[in-house]
Amino acid sequence: MFCRCSTGAVGRVGGGLVGILGSGGVVTECFWDVQTSGQAKSAGGTGKTTAEMQTAKTFLNAGWDFVGETANGTEDTWWILEGKDYPKLWWELTEKKSAVTAGE
Repeated sequence: MFCRCSTGAVGRVGGGLVGILGSGGVVTECFWDVQTSGQAKSAGGTGKTTAEMQTAKTFLNAGWDFVGETANGTEDTWWILEGKDYPKLWWELTEKKSAVTAGE
């Protein structure tokens, strides 16, 4: 499953990232913000604090490929404004920001 992070609850069925996961479904290396969502559990993924969700290391340790690093690949799928925002896709990167922890 390709994943992005979640910061809100998942509809009426609840859950931080996945409300209901079908038979045989697997969610890996996906995260949700337990503080902003108010959800401590989910049918899949891993709950993290807001601070953890705004830290590159959380996602790098899960194998996410960030701009400016090569340990997780060279496709540069993600970037993050360390400590200030959640991961974003590479095409959301502005000219002024160019590294894994853009804006430092």
